[in-house]
Amino acid sequence: MLVLEGAGKKFDRTIDLETLWKTPGGIPLEEATLTLENIKRDFRIFVIEAHSKTKEVKVRLEIRTPKEPPAEVETNVAEFWVGFFDFPIIDNTRLSSDQRCAVVLTAFGESSADITAIYFPGSYASLKEKPYYQEVVQNLLKANQFLGENKTR
Repeated sequence: MLVLEGAGKKFDRTIDLETLWKTPGGIPLEEATLTLENIKRDFRIFVIEAHSKTKEVKVRLEIRTPKEPPAEVETNVAEFWVGFFDFPIIDNTRLSSDQRCAVVLTAFGESSADITAIYFPGSYASLKEKPYYQEVVQNLLKANQFLGENKTR
């Protein structure tokens, strides 16, 4: 997690488990807006349920990315369980522009749990993940453009 935090951005949230257990349908956590590699994204986490026996939390992660023209928004939604044995390098949500987001459970107590959301470059994701062809082409075009700009200097 420390490596991913160094390469990306993160935010921490505390889940009030007593409120969660009393609220059918779950509870929303405070939203966050993070920018990485000039791409701004809005992150929303809804905590759906929690199991004190297994020390796991079920969350719905919604990531909104404003596009051009300003009226357009790309939305990624993922619903999953997160526990102490999930690894953010492997268990993450794929985003556009070869980026990823992972939610990590950092503490689970009697009345609260702590999570961290990490937004990081896809190059730090597991080796088992293969980039989509579209991402490979985008990266090659960026590299070619960068080389062209350096030749003119």
